[in-house]
Amino acid sequence: MSEHSSYIQNSSATSVSKEVVLAIQNLSFAYALTPDRNVVEDFSCEVCAGQISLLLGPTGSGKSTILSLIKPEIAPQGRREGSIIVCGQEVSTMTQAQSVDTIAFVPQATSQALVCETPLKELAFGLENRGVSEKEMRRRIFETISFFGMESLLHKRCNELSGGEQQLVALAAALVLRPKLLLLDEPTSQLDPFAQKSFTALLERVARELNVAVLVATHDVAAFEHLADARVCLGGEKPGALQADSSSRQALCPCSSVPNQASTAADSTLVLEFSAVTFAYPQSDQLALSKCSLEVTGREIRALVGGNGSGKSTLLKLAAGVLRPRRGHIYNQLQQSQGYIPQDPELLFTCQSVGEELVQWQQSDAYSDQDVQELLEASGLLARTTYQKLMSSHPYDLSGGQQQLLALVKVLLTKARLLILDEPTKGLDAPTKDAVVNLLSRAQSEGATIVIATHDMQLISRVADNVSLVFDGQISLTEPTSEFFENSWVWSAE
Repeated sequence: MSEHSSYIQNSSATSVSKEVVLAIQNLSFAYALTPDRNVVEDFSCEVCAGQISLLLGPTGSGKSTILSLIKPEIAPQGRREGSIIVCGQEVSTMTQAQSVDTIAFVPQATSQALVCETPLKELAFGLENRGVSEKEMRRRIFETISFFGMESLLHKRCNELSGGEQQLVALAAALVLRPKLLLLDEPTSQLDPFAQKSFTALLERVARELNVAVLVATHDVAAFEHLADARVCLGGEKPGALQADSSSRQALCPCSSVPNQASTAADSTLVLEFSAVTFAYPQSDQLALSKCSLEVTGREIRALVGGNGSGKSTLLKLAAGVLRPRRGHIYNQLQQSQGYIPQDPELLFTCQSVGEELVQWQQSDAYSDQDVQELLEASGLLARTTYQKLMSSHPYDLSGGQQQLLALVKVLLTKARLLILDEPTKGLDAPTKDAVVNLLSRAQSEGATIVIATHDMQLISRVADNVSLVFDGQISLTEPTSEFFENSWVWSAE
């Protein structure tokens, strides 16, 4: 797999010379297990202090690999060519202390980046490891939480925070060390539209006011287009080509305009019901759900929407039986034939290769090797590699988007009659989202009932029969998808 890059600078960016914090020249990389296949080839870019650059490219094009190569402690094993210079120093020669002081990295799965019980302890963790004095530590933590306005989160438990709140804590924990370079991998993929706007506004302040160089790997061009100073595009264009940004940014990551493909095959059989369900996490005095009621019928695709922290993921975990309600009753007719994919798909992976993952649940010849290959092709996972190479890859070596697809394929192979999916299009580009839409529509046509928690309004408009709004621990309303968008002032299918 060969990827080239092009550099596109925003025409509105200042022409004043700025300090180059990150300079990558002719970077190529192949993982140790596949030394004959470059996942990154001849990649070059620069990121300056006080500026935000976007790293764009299709799912699996190498964006996450590039970010990890910049951060020495998490750089993957393999063959690397070319140079990566941060603040005038080749990263391969940096000590861990130099890297920690200079480069901050926030991964896609922010829950994995948080290692302490509370946000306050998370912010103190890195400073303690660096031997910062208590007086200076208090100063930095105070300034950081004040900058982000996150005082209300300090003493909550990190594992009980919403995806958006975890994203904010991970960003704050990275910046409390006062780095020169900030690397972000799909930072808005788990945020609702309102949280996205708040997050990007904070990110702009980080770059402009704190003079931090920011490199963001993302598929969500629209979320960043108003503040990006430059874009680096993987694939398709001549390496190093410098162009004025006179073309539409949307053209780089076009949004599909395929009409709603939602099936009308839903029947009236009640397969999932919440009756006055109340739930609170241990050691928390705040209810995640309060007298929540929900009804889902057979062969229906039900979308759950709501702000970060509204209770969508908790509701899915209760539906799947991962959590038990404190009060109320949950009826799940299909519990013996269900598939659940959490926000972090890595939780489903326990094997050493993709091939082993995909045969792990192959009991009593429930599906064949041919079924595996056909579903991989339909998912788009074979678009950038061969069947043999993919099957021999370790699941953790895949990009975040590819892991999302792998988890979906693994569950779909079981032909589960109930699919419970938490953000199934997180980290995916537009063509790959099309593949997910087709896979979910096919599963529904084959008799599956699907419940999806998502911030992806395009996905909802294309597959969902009905939409339920989760607010204040309850289902506030449920409407047919077309009515939901017609009646909404802020939610849009575009």
